[in-house]
Amino acid sequence: MILSIIIPVYNVQKYIRQCLDSIYIQDVSLDIYEVIVINDGTPDNSMEIVYEFAEKYNNLQIINQENQGLSMARNNGLKAANGEYVWFIDSDDWIASNSITTILHQLSINNYNVISTPLIKINEDGNEIIGNDFNILQDSYFSYNDYFSHRIRHSAIQRFVIKRLFLIDNNLEFYPNIYHEDLEYGIKLIHKAGDIKVLKEGIYYYRIRQSGSITAKGSLKRSKDLIRVSSQIQDYIKTDIKEFFLKFLLREIVVEYLVYSIIIAYDYWNTNEYSHFYKNNKCYIKRSAVSLAFYALAFIKLRIVVRAVMFGIAPISFVKKRRI
Repeated sequence: MILSIIIPVYNVQKYIRQCLDSIYIQDVSLDIYEVIVINDGTPDNSMEIVYEFAEKYNNLQIINQENQGLSMARNNGLKAANGEYVWFIDSDDWIASNSITTILHQLSINNYNVISTPLIKINEDGNEIIGNDFNILQDSYFSYNDYFSHRIRHSAIQRFVIKRLFLIDNNLEFYPNIYHEDLEYGIKLIHKAGDIKVLKEGIYYYRIRQSGSITAKGSLKRSKDLIRVSSQIQDYIKTDIKEFFLKFLLREIVVEYLVYSIIIAYDYWNTNEYSHFYKNNKCYIKRSAVSLAFYALAFIKLRIVVRAVMFGIAPISFVKKRRI
């Protein structure tokens, strides 16, 4: 079996049928791929729809678990997978009708560890394309330096088709019980892969939801989790990254996440809880900005130096100006 498609399910009865339909209209044999649906204790009728598909298709496996969150659902799905490659697909998204054929074609060219596809961003109703988040003219083979240098910043795991043994050999698992769990994961994945095949054309439709999604609105927990994720990335930089230029690129990403950690908590800025959160993390945020300025100066990236210094001096004031 070549491909395992892993789909966590929680409160998606409005979307799951479209997701599964897109997988089962692929013009390939069912023997080539399996679908693993992880029921993360969903309280709605999503699983009734999933069981309809399970009765019809013998390559669909269902794992039921108590609600443990997206990270554990993906980790448990990976443990059950049998394919040479895995693809983590979100249950409110869908894939193009030629997706698996495209993947098989790429694998016939080379035995890649990781294939990366653009995300075709769609509005909540699924009828308006917001944009394609890559900007390359042809299918390309990127080193990790190339990948980060092209400002392909969003590490959304849905864009990657990954060799399963590569994940196992490198002990890559999602950190449990946090938002933005794929940011650190994606950086480690890209770095450890070394070289990545990047597709020009998107085959994954990524729904931008305004409700019912962890990316729909800000919360203080999301801000706290971004601080935690950025700290984990900094630890990885210190222990695993040797190249000075790559340290610079990843520190730039870290500071972007720290800026975002303030932006998404906008509605909480005037609360006592946010004051406590900001007081506890202000020094860390400032140190991270100063570190980025140092690395940017070494590469004469003066615009980045100025922005990093401004953010380091007054993080909230810097963010307020960005919101105007």
